[in-house]
Amino acid sequence: MVNKTPQWTAKKYLGQHFLVAEKIKAAIIASCPSAADLILEIGPGAGAITDLLPALQKPIRAIEIDERFIPHLQELLGPENVLAQDALKVDYSSLLKDFQAPWIVSNMPYNIDAPLMRILLEQTKVAGITLMMQKEMADKILLPKKNGMNSLGILWHSFCH
Repeated sequence: MVNKTPQWTAKKYLGQHFLVAEKIKAAIIASCPSAADLILEIGPGAGAITDLLPALQKPIRAIEIDERFIPHLQELLGPENVLAQDALKVDYSSLLKDFQAPWIVSNMPYNIDAPLMRILLEQTKVAGITLMMQKEMADKILLPKKNGMNSLGILWHSFCH
């Protein structure tokens, strides 16, 4: 496992930020249940989480829009398991159709966190989702009494715990 993050510059227009905290990476990996039959990572970037996923011994797919990271991800996961696409335009029902209990993980790109969460919450085949996001977004979703109820918070509280 090699952390490739330090050599990269985040592209602000893609909402990129690179996860380097080992404790957070470990918590995301630990959140994936043994019953999951696929791990789908959205926005893996340089592979900070992706580098750890093979230890789970599950099929892994990754969706990444930034072409700089595709070669490393393909080397790690195999070319057939890396989708070089915009996560907001992926046909998730087709991608997940052969699996019964897929689990999604993401260090959420800042600029698409709300629309991506809406898309993910619509996926009926997903067994669970682990998301790392800005504190402000998490507070907006998880503290509706403090921040006022919003459509994303209502969706989240209806389908998640």
